[in-house]
Amino acid sequence: MATAFSYSATGNTFLVFDNRELALDPNDVKKWNQLAIKHHVDGIIFLQKSDGFDYEMVYLNADGHKEVMCGNGMRTLGQFAFLQLGLKPGADHCYKVKTANGVYRVRPLDPLSVEMSEIFDEQKIVVSDLYSPAKKSFYINTGVPHTIFEVDEVKSLDLAKIAPPIRHDKRFEKGSNVNFFKIIGFNEVELRTFERGVEGETKSCGTGATATALACARLLGWTERVRLNTPGGILDVTFDENFKNVWLSGAVTLVGQITF
Repeated sequence: MATAFSYSATGNTFLVFDNRELALDPNDVKKWNQLAIKHHVDGIIFLQKSDGFDYEMVYLNADGHKEVMCGNGMRTLGQFAFLQLGLKPGADHCYKVKTANGVYRVRPLDPLSVEMSEIFDEQKIVVSDLYSPAKKSFYINTGVPHTIFEVDEVKSLDLAKIAPPIRHDKRFEKGSNVNFFKIIGFNEVELRTFERGVEGETKSCGTGATATALACARLLGWTERVRLNTPGGILDVTFDENFKNVWLSGAVTLVGQITF
């Protein structure tokens, strides 16, 4: 028997396991894919021990395959570590977390947030031709690759039709997540994201929110903070004048537990 904690991070849903004793095998793709489908979650997260770190995050997409990073998953695991496991953060009030994409800091309180430290490949790939109605376009890797488009209207878009050809375009070695945003106020946007691995729209995406916030900073000259209104709730991304010290914050809710 194993127990998982069910979470929603602004609508991004996860099952979280304490796997410090390595009782579970994250490499069993079929098993975790079936579990994700059964419980209608976007991802599965394992908290494991790792020398020199407070813990390691192993993240699986809903298809059962490993993904190197998930911003909302990272925030969720921070709350799990603090409230469910009672792990104490370091002197800087942050956890030092190992991932397949590098090392991240997670602040479990005031506010619950993750430092998005691994950001690269900005505008390395030209994407302006992938969605012609877009007013502006951008490409960046915020732990995973993201393509971003500014549009006049977000709610009416048929992401299930529009996004897959972009997600699978051959210029992306392993595919790309796809984001569409509309400006709705001062440093504020409405955002929808189609995620690879889930192969559908999620109610929010932390790395997508971060990518979109930085795209707005670069393309529109926005500074310090961008607020992103997703179908699952509000995410905030803050950054300094050099587009560094990037932090993602937002709500995380414990939904319940399951045993299987």
